[in-house]
Amino acid sequence: MSNNSFTPFSRLPAELRVRIWQDALSAPSVFAMLRNRKYIQHCKSIYHVLRNKRLAYTMAFATPAPYPAGLSCMEARQLLEKSHIPLQDAYRPGPVCWIDQENTVIFLGDCFDGIATLQRLNPRHFSQLKHMAMVWQRMQPGFVYSRVFKLLAELCPVLRTLIIHDGKRDGNTNVSVSTAQTAAYLEILAAQAGPGLGYVGPEGDGIGNLKSWWERAFHAWDVPPNLHVLPAVE
Repeated sequence: MSNNSFTPFSRLPAELRVRIWQDALSAPSVFAMLRNRKYIQHCKSIYHVLRNKRLAYTMAFATPAPYPAGLSCMEARQLLEKSHIPLQDAYRPGPVCWIDQENTVIFLGDCFDGIATLQRLNPRHFSQLKHMAMVWQRMQPGFVYSRVFKLLAELCPVLRTLIIHDGKRDGNTNVSVSTAQTAAYLEILAAQAGPGLGYVGPEGDGIGNLKSWWERAFHAWDVPPNLHVLPAVE
């Protein structure tokens, strides 16, 4: 084979280069935003947890991050800025993470984490997100979930998917978004999103309460998102 048979990327037609960049930037992914449990343990009550927006956070992709491809050159950067939104902690500024709202699932941890996260980020950016996931702890009070669903309806008007991962019955979650299996589930469910309320998950103890809290909130959306429930990890 001739050494001249390979066409350098820079010499490819502009339309083909754009398509390659778009494919690289739109890969499904999972982005986790979790509070540092060491700091939560020192809070005096759940009300303090809900109010304290300055608790330390971890923000990182739980799957390979697509956005670095968009930082490789000016052409890719322009596409990145058109198709992604920048997320950055308002209280502890750090590196910006670029999120593809069409193909990225935002994992919020349990509902305490979810409430604090929703109150912490720039509402303009959060309003564009379409796929979210969190852990359901059956031992937590119902008002927490009611508040989370209400905030989601207010802050995320274009939300298409909400994935609830059932935690252990004893209140200690063994759900880890860092596991390849969980991340794969989140990506698959997000890809199945469609208009209207949908419930996909196990029926059983406690599920009825979760569904009732959800049904009180989903009417707030013009196009209600789908609700998916993953069973507890044994």
